Amino acid sequence: MLRKLFQSNKVIQYLLGRQTQKRINIFLRMVIYLFILMPIQSVSSEVPELISIQGRLTDASGVNKPDGSYTLKFAIYDSATFGSMKWGLEVHTSVSVKNGIFQLFLGESITGIRNIFSETNLWLEITVIKDGVEEILIPRQRLVSVGYAFRSEIADTVKDDPTPENCTS
Repeated sequence: MLRKLFQSNKVIQYLLGRQTQKRINIFLRMVIYLFILMPIQSVSSEVPELISIQGRLTDASGVNKPDGSYTLKFAIYDSATFGSMKWGLEVHTSVSVKNGIFQLFLGESITGIRNIFSETNLWLEITVIKDGVEEILIPRQRLVSVGYAFRSEIADTVKDDPTPENCTS
Protein backbone atom coordinates (compact mmCIF):
# COMPACT_ATOMS: atom_id res chain seq x y z
CA MET A 1 0.00 0.00 0.00
CA LEU A 2 2.76 2.44 0.94
CA ARG A 3 4.67 1.55 -2.21
CA LYS A 4 1.66 2.43 -4.37
CA LEU A 5 1.27 5.69 -2.46
CA PHE A 6 4.91 6.60 -3.06
CA GLN A 7 4.89 5.54 -6.75
CA SER A 8 1.55 7.18 -7.58
CA ASN A 9 2.81 10.57 -6.52
CA LYS A 10 4.20 11.49 -9.97
CA VAL A 11 3.64 15.22 -9.51
CA ILE A 12 5.88 15.35 -6.43
CA GLN A 13 8.50 13.25 -8.22
CA TYR A 14 8.43 15.64 -11.17
CA LEU A 15 8.51 18.83 -9.05
CA LEU A 16 11.10 17.72 -6.51
CA GLY A 17 13.24 15.37 -8.49
CA ARG A 18 14.14 11.75 -7.86
CA GLN A 19 16.71 12.34 -5.05
CA THR A 20 14.35 14.50 -3.01
CA GLN A 21 11.60 11.90 -3.44
CA LYS A 22 13.94 9.23 -2.06
CA ARG A 23 14.65 11.42 0.95
CA ILE A 24 10.92 11.90 1.53
CA ASN A 25 10.36 8.14 1.27
CA ILE A 26 13.10 7.49 3.84
CA PHE A 27 11.67 10.16 6.13
CA LEU A 28 8.15 8.71 5.88
CA ARG A 29 9.42 5.21 6.65
CA MET A 30 11.27 6.55 9.72
CA VAL A 31 8.10 8.31 10.93
CA ILE A 32 6.10 5.10 10.47
CA TYR A 33 8.74 3.18 12.42
CA LEU A 34 8.75 5.70 15.26
CA PHE A 35 4.98 5.86 15.66
CA ILE A 36 4.10 2.22 15.05
CA LEU A 37 7.03 0.03 16.01
CA MET A 38 8.63 1.99 18.86
CA PRO A 39 5.63 1.77 21.23
CA ILE A 40 5.54 -2.00 20.72
CA GLN A 41 9.23 -2.23 21.58
CA SER A 42 8.88 -0.13 24.75
CA VAL A 43 6.04 -2.29 26.09
CA SER A 44 8.37 -5.27 26.29
CA SER A 45 10.96 -3.43 28.39
CA GLU A 46 11.75 -4.97 31.75
CA VAL A 47 11.49 -3.19 35.07
CA PRO A 48 14.96 -2.55 36.57
CA GLU A 49 15.57 -4.65 39.66
CA LEU A 50 16.97 -1.71 41.61
CA ILE A 51 15.58 0.32 44.47
CA SER A 52 16.64 3.94 44.82
CA ILE A 53 17.67 4.83 48.37
CA GLN A 54 18.30 8.34 49.63
CA GLY A 55 19.04 9.05 53.25
CA ARG A 56 20.45 11.41 55.80
CA LEU A 57 23.10 10.29 58.24
CA THR A 58 23.11 12.04 61.61
CA ASP A 59 24.59 11.45 65.03
CA ALA A 60 22.46 10.73 68.12
CA SER A 61 21.74 14.45 68.62
CA GLY A 62 20.55 14.94 65.01
CA VAL A 63 23.66 16.67 63.67
CA ASN A 64 24.67 15.64 60.14
CA LYS A 65 27.58 13.22 59.85
CA PRO A 66 30.73 14.85 58.42
CA ASP A 67 31.14 15.00 54.66
CA GLY A 68 33.23 12.22 53.21
CA SER A 69 33.30 8.69 51.90
CA TYR A 70 31.48 6.00 53.89
CA THR A 71 30.87 2.28 53.58
CA LEU A 72 27.20 1.34 53.93
CA LYS A 73 25.79 -2.16 54.40
CA PHE A 74 22.15 -2.96 53.68
CA ALA A 75 19.99 -5.94 54.65
CA ILE A 76 16.24 -6.52 54.64
CA TYR A 77 14.63 -8.43 57.50
CA ASP A 78 11.14 -9.76 58.23
CA SER A 79 11.02 -8.14 61.67
CA ALA A 80 11.76 -4.75 63.25
CA THR A 81 14.12 -6.48 65.70
CA PHE A 82 15.90 -9.82 65.29
CA GLY A 83 14.02 -11.84 62.62
CA SER A 84 15.36 -13.49 59.50
CA MET A 85 17.38 -11.76 56.81
CA LYS A 86 15.35 -11.92 53.58
CA TRP A 87 17.82 -10.08 51.35
CA GLY A 88 21.39 -8.81 51.67
CA LEU A 89 23.99 -8.21 52.89
CA GLU A 90 24.79 -5.68 50.16
CA VAL A 91 27.88 -3.56 50.76
CA HIS A 92 28.43 -0.17 49.11
CA THR A 93 31.93 1.21 49.51
CA SER A 94 32.98 4.79 48.87
CA VAL A 95 29.46 6.21 49.24
CA SER A 96 29.68 10.00 49.02
CA VAL A 97 28.02 11.82 51.91
CA LYS A 98 27.54 15.59 51.73
CA ASN A 99 25.65 17.49 54.43
CA GLY A 100 24.67 14.06 55.77
CA ILE A 101 22.89 13.11 52.52
CA PHE A 102 23.63 9.99 50.45
CA GLN A 103 22.00 8.33 47.41
CA LEU A 104 22.49 4.86 45.93
CA PHE A 105 20.71 1.85 44.40
CA LEU A 106 20.00 -1.40 46.19
CA GLY A 107 20.24 -4.51 44.05
CA GLU A 108 23.40 -3.54 42.16
CA SER A 109 25.53 -6.36 43.55
CA ILE A 110 22.98 -8.76 45.07
CA THR A 111 20.13 -9.80 42.81
CA GLY A 112 16.69 -11.05 43.76
CA ILE A 113 15.48 -7.97 45.61
CA ARG A 114 12.17 -8.03 43.70
CA ASN A 115 11.42 -11.55 44.94
CA ILE A 116 11.10 -10.60 48.61
CA PHE A 117 8.19 -8.20 48.19
CA SER A 118 5.55 -10.92 48.36
CA GLU A 119 5.90 -10.52 52.14
CA THR A 120 4.01 -7.67 53.77
CA ASN A 121 6.33 -6.84 56.66
CA LEU A 122 9.89 -5.94 55.75
CA TRP A 123 12.46 -3.72 57.49
CA LEU A 124 15.68 -2.21 56.13
CA GLU A 125 18.77 -2.36 58.31
CA ILE A 126 21.63 0.01 57.52
CA THR A 127 25.14 -0.28 58.88
CA VAL A 128 27.51 2.68 58.56
CA ILE A 129 31.30 2.21 58.55
CA LYS A 130 33.67 5.16 58.80
CA ASP A 131 37.36 4.97 59.77
CA GLY A 132 36.96 1.34 60.89
CA VAL A 133 34.06 2.11 63.24
CA GLU A 134 30.90 0.12 62.45
CA GLU A 135 27.50 1.42 63.60
CA ILE A 136 24.15 -0.31 63.02
CA LEU A 137 21.44 2.32 62.71
CA ILE A 138 18.51 1.72 65.06
CA PRO A 139 15.62 1.31 64.56
CA ARG A 140 15.34 -0.58 61.30
CA GLN A 141 13.23 1.30 58.77
CA ARG A 142 9.95 -0.30 57.67
CA LEU A 143 9.57 -0.64 53.91
CA VAL A 144 6.14 0.55 52.76
CA SER A 145 4.39 1.25 49.47
CA VAL A 146 4.34 4.51 47.59
CA GLY A 147 0.94 5.76 46.51
CA TYR A 148 0.85 4.64 42.88
CA ALA A 149 2.16 1.18 43.75
CA PHE A 150 -1.36 0.31 44.89
CA ARG A 151 -2.50 0.74 41.30
CA SER A 152 0.10 -1.79 40.10
CA GLU A 153 -1.73 -4.50 42.03
CA ILE A 154 -4.38 -4.33 39.30
CA ALA A 155 -1.70 -4.91 36.65
CA ASP A 156 -0.93 -8.27 38.26
CA THR A 157 -4.50 -9.39 37.47
CA VAL A 158 -4.28 -8.70 33.72
CA LYS A 159 -4.10 -11.88 31.67
CA ASP A 160 -2.19 -12.34 28.39
CA ASP A 161 -5.06 -10.60 26.58
CA PRO A 162 -5.43 -7.21 28.34
CA THR A 163 -8.95 -6.46 27.09
CA PRO A 164 -11.38 -5.06 29.71
CA GLU A 165 -13.27 -8.34 30.09
CA ASN A 166 -10.03 -10.14 31.07
CA CYS A 167 -9.24 -7.79 33.96
CA THR A 168 -10.54 -8.62 37.41
CA SER A 169 -10.84 -4.95 38.47
